[in-house]
Amino acid sequence: NIVESKETTHVWPHKQDGTSGPTVALENDSSIMASFRNIFAPQHFDIRPVQGMNEIYVTAVGAKKEMNSDAVFYTPHTDGPYWFTPFGSLYRVLVGVTPNTMVRTRFNLQHETENQVLDMYGVVGFDYNRELHWIDHVPGETNKERRSLLKLHYVVYPKGW
Repeated sequence: NIVESKETTHVWPHKQDGTSGPTVALENDSSIMASFRNIFAPQHFDIRPVQGMNEIYVTAVGAKKEMNSDAVFYTPHTDGPYWFTPFGSLYRVLVGVTPNTMVRTRFNLQHETENQVLDMYGVVGFDYNRELHWIDHVPGETNKERRSLLKLHYVVYPKGW
């Protein structure tokens, strides 16, 4: 349980009692890994979770674009730390934790995400280093509770590095 706040809350699951085990299970989830393997052949690439970057993210109570620290996320941006690494990248995988009908996570380098809204138990991933990503609101939609996500991170690099 995360206390309601007028500010966005970030919880590091590997430093919190009760959240590390379930987070490790999701980091190693066979469906998530299979999605990576559809793009990155196991004989050519290694994929490893970056546990220190993973977080539980909960929006501020009554979050609005203009009124909180999340406003930067409404602008297309990249922010992965491995942008300088040739042939390697950092991927972010988002897992929906609460119902969401209002906020879209947008990125268009590898997949069209025009009408994709990450709802509870939904999963999406993108190249955090190189892919422009941002959020926006679905017109006329509101969430009944704070939007919460588990943000997982994976480094993908050629074998032998």
